[in-house]
Amino acid sequence: MAKPFTHYAAHRHLVLSWYRYTFRITDYVPISSLLRRQAREVVRETMLKHRGTQSSWRVLQLLEDMKRLNSYLAAADIEGAWQMVKKYAAKPKTQEELLPMPAKHYSDPNKDKEAHYYWRYHQELKSKHLLPAVIPKDYMEKLIAPLARHASDLRTLDVVQRELQRPPKTYLSYTMVGSDRLWFVRSAVNRKKRQSRRLTAIIVTMRKAAQRSLDQSNRLKEEAVWASQEAAWEQLLATGTLPSNGAKSDWQPGQAWLEPYEAAFRILLTNRTRRTQKLQRYGAHLSRLQLPYYSKCSAAMHARRAKRFECFQKELHTVNPFVPGRDLGSLLSKWRMVNGKNYYR
Repeated sequence: MAKPFTHYAAHRHLVLSWYRYTFRITDYVPISSLLRRQAREVVRETMLKHRGTQSSWRVLQLLEDMKRLNSYLAAADIEGAWQMVKKYAAKPKTQEELLPMPAKHYSDPNKDKEAHYYWRYHQELKSKHLLPAVIPKDYMEKLIAPLARHASDLRTLDVVQRELQRPPKTYLSYTMVGSDRLWFVRSAVNRKKRQSRRLTAIIVTMRKAAQRSLDQSNRLKEEAVWASQEAAWEQLLATGTLPSNGAKSDWQPGQAWLEPYEAAFRILLTNRTRRTQKLQRYGAHLSRLQLPYYSKCSAAMHARRAKRFECFQKELHTVNPFVPGRDLGSLLSKWRMVNGKNYYR
């Protein structure tokens, strides 16, 4: 009587090897999260479904398809991998066939965020009974998707208006470099990617210097313990007595062991005090000179942006969310009200 293939060790080893390979390779190839998840689910469900199959031809076909799927994944062939996944995936229900976004958009990792936003927009309006639960794909792509982008652009426009209503902030901020504070000016002119490279280099250098000072201090403390023990040992050999209760030895010949470490600690303390005073003077310099300068630059930048916003408002009547290039997002990007066009709120 024929036995299931799961009873043969060589067969189990081969199948499990390919199974593990599929799960490993999906973590390293540049594919979308949806394809990664569905590929794993299809492989897992197919193996569980056919683990008792006794037909050698069917088993051979399944193994060849698994090998083909792994080759598609290794080559980052998204279309081929999708075909193999769809071949064994469960047939979608009517509700799933009419998802807010077609599955082909999910095959591109760059559109995952956009597709998720469309789905969220559909769910939000559906909960308010403004859209039906099932929408054909053509309607979703041609009608709902532009409206979803327009709704996102309106929220972005509201953020821009609120930013223009209040003056830009210019203030002193700080970051810790060891136990000290390194002050710097933060404004709309030099925030995020506009931060000075010199400031970044100073922060890195100061933190490394503070860490070196701390490491030196810890090393001196460890070595000072050994030096004190050597001094106590010499005192014991010379006088036959030891310092009581771990107190510092007052035996003069033994002080030679500790004097170098005391001098090194004084040098470290002096350097740390100088660095603290230098950073304090630098903070005062920022308050006196650089803070007014950046306040003036931020005000000028705000005025230029407000002027661009006036020009932007004059073209609002031309906005049409269904015409590419004339939607609100394109107009915001044209007048540099936002950084880029692919944003979703």
